Amino acid sequence: MTIETIEIPIEHWAEERRQVLLELEKINDKLKVSAKREHERGGSVPAIAKRAGVTKKTMYEWLA
Repeated sequence: MTIETIEIPIEHWAEERRQVLLELEKINDKLKVSAKREHERGGSVPAIAKRAGVTKKTMYEWLA
């Protein structure tokens, strides 16, 4: 019995990538909203950035 390899077209991977990037964008938007709420409640930028897994620079950009 021989096992045949199946080639997956590049278009498949391009579509998969597009979908994942869209999902990531949605998650980032939710993370930004949560970060803004925490900051409005008095949370410090460094602490929020650390918990969110982003740099302080990114957090300041989100809060601007």
